[in-house]
Amino acid sequence: EWVTEGNLRNLHYIFGNASAGIADLLKALPSGALRRVTVQCPDPCFKKRHQKRRMVTQRLVQELGVGMPVGSALFVQSDVEQVAMQMV
Repeated sequence: EWVTEGNLRNLHYIFGNASAGIADLLKALPSGALRRVTVQCPDPCFKKRHQKRRMVTQRLVQELGVGMPVGSALFVQSDVEQVAMQMV
């Protein structure tokens, strides 16, 4: 629905590990190209000992912030409430 409403003709999905190499991907895009980023169920290993492997980190958010113009949207969704609360 928001694709039609926003008249988004240049919409792309990337399936992969965003925490590995997102900065390189952002450098390859034109400035301000990212308007909406979604991260779905980013951390399948939600136990405390696996926190070092978390995908949504301060570094990822900072890297995305550089590539996203003011007014862009970052949507993060987890199927584990504990992980979702930590990402907020």
